Amino acid sequence: MKRGLAWAALLAVGCGTTYRSDLGALKARTETLVLGDRERDARVLVCPELGGRVMSSGATGEGGKSYGWFDAEAIGAEGPGMSARPIGGEDRVVLPAGAAEGPYELLSSESEIVKMRKDARPREAAGVPADLRLEREVRVLREERAWRLMQMAPEPEIRMVAYETINHVRNVGIEPWTSERGIVARIVGAFPADPGAVVVLPLRDGPGSALLEQPPPDRLYARPGLVFFRADGLRRCRVSIRPERIRPILGCWSPERGVLTLIQHTAWKVSARNDGPSEPEELPAGFFEIELASAPLVLAPGKMATITRRTIHAQGPRAGLDALARRQLGASLDEIEAAPLR
Repeated sequence: MKRGLAWAALLAVGCGTTYRSDLGALKARTETLVLGDRERDARVLVCPELGGRVMSSGATGEGGKSYGWFDAEAIGAEGPGMSARPIGGEDRVVLPAGAAEGPYELLSSESEIVKMRKDARPREAAGVPADLRLEREVRVLREERAWRLMQMAPEPEIRMVAYETINHVRNVGIEPWTSERGIVARIVGAFPADPGAVVVLPLRDGPGSALLEQPPPDRLYARPGLVFFRADGLRRCRVSIRPERIRPILGCWSPERGVLTLIQHTAWKVSARNDGPSEPEELPAGFFEIELASAPLVLAPGKMATITRRTIHAQGPRAGLDALARRQLGASLDEIEAAPLR
């Protein structure tokens, strides 16, 4: 399928949805909690029954853009092939054997914060179940705090939604977890693809290649300190960065949508995956994913490990977004757009 036709098909299946349409689709299918900054239009949609996911978010009111990607038809759907369809959501926990899926117990819910919990017994690498408790907190950050965390002065013309998820994985069994047991926690987010979208991965200095997994050459461009990765939803491929080379921030610029996304994190490994058709005539799915992973968890009984992910979506004048990209990612919007990617 040619690129132009593929993107026409992508738009036809729902790329570029609004916050209002996504909120309606979710409320029609599952309990949906709306968190928000009461002084602004920033909103975050959390679904405890769907693995405690942050499904999407918005910063510019009900008619504005929705920043996450999800397949509403896959929620609760049954029938041939439906169980294999990804649900999506812009921040979800993934554990071995699907242990993080399913309903979460809702512990508390306020206007700007929700706390949830799930007990699970995933099978680790050796095939032995491990008793664990996942405690998950989703918290909306007010704009003033988001700017402070980025160590920048607020820009009034930039519209922003910022939130963080704090994910505690606790060993509630009687056996210690060792690195050989292979319990790894992942935080995965799906976002709408865009013909010109580029994921930007800042790197630490170091010898040799920074890449653990490398996509086809036309999907990736590297220069000292940065990796650029195409996120157009048209070709399935993946890039992963070596743990010793990652920085605690990454981002994505979507020029067609005018959205700059920044992700701050405490993960051990970072990957980006561009979804796409597996066969030439298949319709594109229309999303890409960012994955943050822990190291194999080493926990004594009663102890816990924590992964924190902070997501900031920004819209507004190009000059303001350019200043954000330069300061946070080390690349201008012009440089990101000019990266030689297809």
